[in-house]
Amino acid sequence: MNTNSMNQGLLEEMSNMREKLSELETKLVEIIKTEQLSPAEKQVYNFMQQGLSRKTIAQRLFKSEHTVKQQVKSIRRKLG
Repeated sequence: MNTNSMNQGLLEEMSNMREKLSELETKLVEIIKTEQLSPAEKQVYNFMQQGLSRKTIAQRLFKSEHTVKQQVKSIRRKLG
């Protein structure tokens, strides 16, 4: 194996490691932010991450849509 191919391999590996590190940093920031949420807000947040509507979230959690709407407002305020 020549030096150029070794260098190329190392560069590709470093690029992959940077990408994985970036993903981990994103997850860590999300974990830190969500620690500010109440248990009920965490439930709503998890459903929000799945792309569910407030109405569907309310149905799944046996809550009123108004309650979920207020929790979404609180989540957005806390997470920025």
